[in-house]
Amino acid sequence: MNSQRHTGSAARRFVTAVLALFSILLTTDAFGAQKKGSTVIITLRDGRQASGELIAVKPKSILIMDPAGKDASFDLTEIAVVKVFRKSKAGKGALTGFLIGAGAGITTGILGAGTGEDSGFVRGMAAMFLGGIGGVVGLVGGLIAGASASGELDIRFEGATGLSLKADLQKLTKYARYKEFR
Repeated sequence: MNSQRHTGSAARRFVTAVLALFSILLTTDAFGAQKKGSTVIITLRDGRQASGELIAVKPKSILIMDPAGKDASFDLTEIAVVKVFRKSKAGKGALTGFLIGAGAGITTGILGAGTGEDSGFVRGMAAMFLGGIGGVVGLVGGLIAGASASGELDIRFEGATGLSLKADLQKLTKYARYKEFR
């Protein structure tokens, strides 16, 4: 009876440690890194193009920083299309999926193994086996989900009405360095 309580306690501590590690790894602010805006290519109505990092989306203009470090502002009435190059999230998705899958598999192996004389060995083997399988399944699922969340996004401003323009600006704001910029 004591060994079951101890194992359950160890399983809870393990799951807590995995969740703590998971939250630390996914927090970029913990390492002091400033989030950069996505790379964009702005095509103007007259056919000219400008590219750079998306700094901010204002109610009437878009601010980017070109590769040379110069700021450029474009009025929304001049813009035809903004192409956003979203950063790949495949690595982060794979890591997240692996941690979740392995944690779930190990927890299932620890809690699902039988009791008895060899229960410690059986629980350990079941935890390792199910943790490995869960980790691989989670890795593949996270890799697919992360890869599908990246790629190019075209936002058309030419001919946009007030309501669709507001929705497009909100969508574009997600990819800017500064989200709240007035």
